[in-house]
Amino acid sequence: MTLFYKQVIDRGHRMNLKKLCICAIVSAMAGCATHDGRPPVASFDSQPELKLKSVKHWEAVASHLAGKLEPTLKAANQPVYVPEISGSPFGKVFPSQFRSSLMQLGIPVSSSAAGALQVNVGVQEVRHVIPGGLKPGELTALGGSLWYLDAAGATAAALGGALAIADAVFSYEKHDSRPTTEVTLTTTIEQNGVYSVYRSDTYYIDGVDASLFVDRSRQFPVIQRER
Repeated sequence: MTLFYKQVIDRGHRMNLKKLCICAIVSAMAGCATHDGRPPVASFDSQPELKLKSVKHWEAVASHLAGKLEPTLKAANQPVYVPEISGSPFGKVFPSQFRSSLMQLGIPVSSSAAGALQVNVGVQEVRHVIPGGLKPGELTALGGSLWYLDAAGATAAALGGALAIADAVFSYEKHDSRPTTEVTLTTTIEQNGVYSVYRSDTYYIDGVDASLFVDRSRQFPVIQRER
């Protein structure tokens, strides 16, 4: 056997050994997650979520909301009163956009609550926080069998070389691009202690824009993601 063919065979064995090591690690970790008596983790079906990035987007939300409430408000056959939400820019601008959208649909809007049907819109911010941030070289499970490396390091090289590194970088960028802040708009109509309308709509926002939506002097829930 020539030296060239011996090197090729040796390389083939090393590659197969690496593949076996990767399969063994993934299988072992997956086995620990699914055979310790606890039920496996399942994910909800992913649904697209709109992201609010401009005042024009607020206007689109106001128009959409007015359209959803149109049948109820017209059936009530009385003027509608929409109070301000809060002292934030969104809290001041959105009610005006909402009133305008209602009037475009032919729904009378009152300047006072007396004798009018009041429509309340509340806004709440939810921030998703990952404790400690990303740890280079940490193998992380996404769902049942999808794995990636948070960042490329020595471990990545040992588990597949350039392909693992490229996949790690792509996965990190994909993870990092997802918004970590959402706002929920809650719209209610209440008469005589009974809700005739109670709906919630949730949107992504950039974290730096959160102060446009909420009053920072108030407290809001923070959801921590488990590692």
